[in-house]
Amino acid sequence: MRAFAPLLTMVLLAACATTGESDTGSSVQYLMITSGGTRTAVAPERRSGSRGGVVRVEPIRREGPVARTNAQLPRSVTASAVDVHPGPSRHDFEPAVEPRTPPGTGDVVLPYPVTRIFRGFGACRGNRHYHEAIDIGGLGPDQGIGTPIRSMNRARVTLIGRGADDPGEFGRPDTRGGTVKRGGHELPRSRVVDGYGKVYFFTRDRGRWRSGNVVVTVGIGGPLDRHEVRYMHLGAVRPGLEVGDIVEPGEELGVLGGTAVQESSPHLHLDIENPEGEKIDVAPLLGLEATARECPEPSAAGKEARVWTRAVTLPRCGKWEREEDFASGEYYAHDVLLTLEKGQKINVALQRTGGRWRPQIAVSGGDGTTVYNGSSATRAGQGGPLKVTRRESGKKSERAVVVVEAKERTTLTVRVTAWPSERSGLLLPKDGAYALAVETACDS
Repeated sequence: MRAFAPLLTMVLLAACATTGESDTGSSVQYLMITSGGTRTAVAPERRSGSRGGVVRVEPIRREGPVARTNAQLPRSVTASAVDVHPGPSRHDFEPAVEPRTPPGTGDVVLPYPVTRIFRGFGACRGNRHYHEAIDIGGLGPDQGIGTPIRSMNRARVTLIGRGADDPGEFGRPDTRGGTVKRGGHELPRSRVVDGYGKVYFFTRDRGRWRSGNVVVTVGIGGPLDRHEVRYMHLGAVRPGLEVGDIVEPGEELGVLGGTAVQESSPHLHLDIENPEGEKIDVAPLLGLEATARECPEPSAAGKEARVWTRAVTLPRCGKWEREEDFASGEYYAHDVLLTLEKGQKINVALQRTGGRWRPQIAVSGGDGTTVYNGSSATRAGQGGPLKVTRRESGKKSERAVVVVEAKERTTLTVRVTAWPSERSGLLLPKDGAYALAVETACDS
């Protein structure tokens, strides 16, 4: 087994990021990721060159079990989480089906439901990746704090970091009473959790590791053999868990929290490193679309022309959320491309989560015509397929909200930007961060 180097891991843990949040009051049900019959192996994304680009390797299809090669991971069936009615007890958060598998079967278990993914491997700062991981937002009351985090695979525990044991490294536990604001929500700083006692879910600083409470494991057999998996920002590590223990797939490692996270809502930061020391895109292993993408090259024509664009498929009933920042200094807008069906109505909320800037939403139709300019519907958009109603402009607050209704099936672009006086020239403020939520009315 590869020796664990604390200094190296400290560097690798330093690039933790943030997530968004939702107002869901649902508890959590876990699903197992399994594969049978024909299985697909996907080679991990590899960093190459001085610019830290991504080399994408085509899937390799094999009949029967996947060979235990270091460069291959399974593409599982699409994974999701099912919301059930909440309740006051911790048992309401337990999985409906025990997510364990016999040792050595090669199956992988979701560490947490993947309903809310806000930041993936593809996040870029400048022209390099800085978030070689995936952030999974919490579900349930109080943004999921206190809900179980589980081992993805059979593995040996190689490191446990707790702020209570070493606050300088992992963050000083916030033992004050009352609530703390994270991601726009007031959340309790502590609570008694069954089997854990009183849990302090947050820290007063990030600590040198910037990981908060963390559990690190190294896989034993299966598709994650000798892969190092890091579970960060835990509210607490399971009592009795020790370095050297063997954990099985689905075994509880701790509970979700927001340790070392100073602005955003509670989440699990999950990253995986293969035996060659390369970080891999976690999303395909969780049954999700790959999140790794090429980072932008510097613009020879000037940064003013740059727009970050993402196409999104909305749920038929529910909420899509994303949290991003402007730290790259490359863009003047982030665009989200959507398709609405006839009669469909959505609520678009842009919440500032970092920096001092005023959020602005603009909406344009499929032909590029601006139908809402941040303050009001435009004359050019009148009579078109989209009706936009302002709820909050963001000019005098940290939040902008609009309602968009489609008169016919159409495409549109939601533009996230800052009001002009908050920009450096045309560029967005580097310290700016936001959470964007698009909610589909369930009766539309």
